[in-house]
Amino acid sequence: MESDSTEDLSLSIYLEGMYEQYVLDMIPRCPALEEDVEQTVDSCSEQGGELLLSVTARYLASDGDYYTVHYRVDPATNEVLEASVTDYIKKESGEVSKLHTTLYRWSYDEPYQAERNVMNEVLFSTDSKEDVCDLMTFYPVEEENGWAMTLYRVAHGTRILFLDSVDLAFYADRELTKPIDFYDGIDTSGESATVYIVPLEENH
Repeated sequence: MESDSTEDLSLSIYLEGMYEQYVLDMIPRCPALEEDVEQTVDSCSEQGGELLLSVTARYLASDGDYYTVHYRVDPATNEVLEASVTDYIKKESGEVSKLHTTLYRWSYDEPYQAERNVMNEVLFSTDSKEDVCDLMTFYPVEEENGWAMTLYRVAHGTRILFLDSVDLAFYADRELTKPIDFYDGIDTSGESATVYIVPLEENH
């Protein structure tokens, strides 16, 4: 995590169950995971040692909106090399119009390992003990101790962002007596910082 100015550093934190949806929104969509989408395979062929797969996905709740995905896959490893996603929308006139096309490309240094936490490998990549802050976040869970803890190691001055922060309350202590003003930000200038995150419905 490097930058010429600490004002450019930021870390977005997604609570349990939210990050997966964020990933699905950011990468080429997986129609099989969307309940309101009907998927059809248009073609599947092999060319130049690569598997070419074309898919069309239609929104069941829509009157004509759909998107297409063209995949390039390495048949030896089943790794996706490229995906071209094109969105189409049906206008009130009945005409179908192309919105945009997004091209994604992947490269792999080593085989995928599901147990790896790549994000933490990046955050913990620095050997310096002087310019980092150990950020600990706690979120209420239905277990014996009542809290799930996640540790992030971030550069000093990193701005911490939380998804759906308007629905959350933040505290600096376990007893929830020291509220943190989200707009003032989480202080990451020291060696460590602690944040207790409580959904507003549980806070009242």
